[in-house]
Amino acid sequence: MVGAGPGLRNTARVKVLSFDGQRLADTGIDFVAFPDSYKLGVKVALGDVDGDGILEIIAGAGPNPLSPPRIKVFKIDTTGGVGLWRVASTLSDFVVNFGDWYPYLFGVNVAAGDVDGDGVDEIVAGASPNPLQKAIVAVYKGDGTFTGTRFQAYPANEYRFGVNVAARDLDGDGIAEIIAGPGPSPFSESWVRVFKGDGTLLSDGFLAFPETTKLGVKISSGNVGE
Repeated sequence: MVGAGPGLRNTARVKVLSFDGQRLADTGIDFVAFPDSYKLGVKVALGDVDGDGILEIIAGAGPNPLSPPRIKVFKIDTTGGVGLWRVASTLSDFVVNFGDWYPYLFGVNVAAGDVDGDGVDEIVAGASPNPLQKAIVAVYKGDGTFTGTRFQAYPANEYRFGVNVAARDLDGDGIAEIIAGPGPSPFSESWVRVFKGDGTLLSDGFLAFPETTKLGVKISSGNVGE
């Protein structure tokens, strides 16, 4: 799955491709997740947020200075076979509440994982790169219900420009942890931290690159070894 990058004219276009081991093929899913006024692309993630065993598409508004932290979740229908996949319905459409007195804009960063161990993925939302925004993380159910988990991943006086997020079971207990990386502040180091699903700090983490490397760090997770 790919989402359009932050070009000034880019819409929130999402496209899903299939790989058969040799080549990529269009699945048939190619759509714009938000109205055309939501420029600068789109953030994307996949997760089974309704527990039916099929991944949903999670779209977060791109970093347009006028875009709220809006998330939409789309169910997909693959019964037609590759090339005829389609978006079946919109499961949820909501704006994240990051809990501050001023409105959070510049869109939202998104990830998904089962952070509470109930067998269903949650949506992990990270504040996007507004220069004023703290590194706030909030967790939602797939239907847009707030779980009650909201926390600040980095000190506010040092780390602004939001926070990048990922989710993965790092310790093998069957429950995903939340992985955070600072947003693109010119002063932020590449400090990766790990939290439990309720926001409790699990590991103070590490610097991914030398201290001279600023503008934060983008993160992902996966099993790349044996």
